[in-house]
Amino acid sequence: MATQSAQGDQGANDQERSFGIAPALAVAASALVTLALVMSLTYWLGRRTETSLRFLEPRRAPTVDEAVIAHPIEYALDNHESNDVVFLGDSTCLAGIDPLRLQGLRGYNLGSQGSLGPIGTLVTAKAYLENHPLPRVLVLCFTPFRFEVNTGVAGGRLPNRFIASYGPEVQGVVPRATSVEYFLKRGAAGLLSERQRDVREDPLEGMTSQTYWTLQRRTYEARGHFALSGAHGGKWFVDEPPPPKLILDEWDSAIRQIAGLCNDSGVPLVLLFSPIWDEVSRSRDFSPLERWGRQLEAAYPRVKAARPVVLAYARPFMWDAIHLNEAGVQKFMPTVATNVQAAIAAQSARASVP
Repeated sequence: MATQSAQGDQGANDQERSFGIAPALAVAASALVTLALVMSLTYWLGRRTETSLRFLEPRRAPTVDEAVIAHPIEYALDNHESNDVVFLGDSTCLAGIDPLRLQGLRGYNLGSQGSLGPIGTLVTAKAYLENHPLPRVLVLCFTPFRFEVNTGVAGGRLPNRFIASYGPEVQGVVPRATSVEYFLKRGAAGLLSERQRDVREDPLEGMTSQTYWTLQRRTYEARGHFALSGAHGGKWFVDEPPPPKLILDEWDSAIRQIAGLCNDSGVPLVLLFSPIWDEVSRSRDFSPLERWGRQLEAAYPRVKAARPVVLAYARPFMWDAIHLNEAGVQKFMPTVATNVQAAIAAQSARASVP
């Protein structure tokens, strides 16, 4: 009898525990479902946020530099028109190349701020090639001083913001897990904050006569070219003494990846250096850039490195030591056109060989 009583008590205890576990499991399951729903909602909110709003700070007006950085990648992602020639590079490309001056060719200038670094140029190139008909020529244009500048020193937080905002839109740039984490955070921030005004309608800091939208329209009408105002400005010196390396590994890697993309897709790639003020043209031994160009040509058959590497212009053609003014753009564009036409001719000759 005692044994039966003990067994009965044990059964009752087991039954009580099972009844106690069931509600706990139900609560846990409900919590997991709720968490999954919240995460799905925050991810959806983050993913549906416009790319430019991801990049721009939500509580202040954009700076003109931020707008200048956003406009090229937005064009590369969202506009699907065809161009014969596309230009990518730093601010010397942005200010120094006017596609409207190319005779008989439709072009677009995707130049940006040099502070965006090599990854910014690579992502923009990939975005364009993924979302547009292939151009007849792709041109990379940088100041000869660009590849010696470390991204971390020049760009601060901007390169990381750029990649976090735009990288998920381009294949193979951001790992899936990193992208999911970013969108969860972006969506959570949207849930927790009050509805913010659209900062793209605010006057730009540094150019109050324009908003993000009006400058974007003006830039599109100019085919991406951003002409600097006035004859002169900026600084008339470069860093000295020169650094030990004129071509940092991060730049070499990015340019080679772009060359590989062009090689695989059959698009000729021209590497062109923008003119510099003649007073700083002897501040470096630029021969490593010329040797590097020959190495790229040997490794990638569709690459052509324009020569001479250094184009030295007198002060009347320069806005500052590395940027062209209006007179300088007018002087430089025939050189640009010659290199573009040579690349097209070489491509045609290559295609005619059986």
